[in-house]
Amino acid sequence: MTKKLWDAMSLKERVLESGLISSADAAEVLKISAAHARRLIKDVRDSVGEDARIPGRTGVPYQALIDALYARKAKDSFAQAQRLESALGLRKKTRTLHVVPDSSEPLLIPLAELEVMPEEETIN
Repeated sequence: MTKKLWDAMSLKERVLESGLISSADAAEVLKISAAHARRLIKDVRDSVGEDARIPGRTGVPYQALIDALYARKAKDSFAQAQRLESALGLRKKTRTLHVVPDSSEPLLIPLAELEVMPEEETIN
């Protein structure tokens, strides 16, 4: 594949095809500065605690970056991990969670509207 074809691909296609995400791609998706993205990439570790960067290649495995963002304690890291998953098509549509206050009354949830069938007449 030529450089022009590679550059013409969407970010999602490039990252999923190579399996790696560069600091420029991370900066674009997360809407952060290039310097901040480079620091994020530099701090990414694999599951064993080793540096996740691949010698001779720029970037890190995208899943390692997502895992690192989820593991960080920074204020925006969770949202950044979700944004990255969404941009790569790895995140399914979110569902809203309804919080029910704690009470002593039993919670009644309608399962479905049931269609009432007329009773059959029996012939004696």
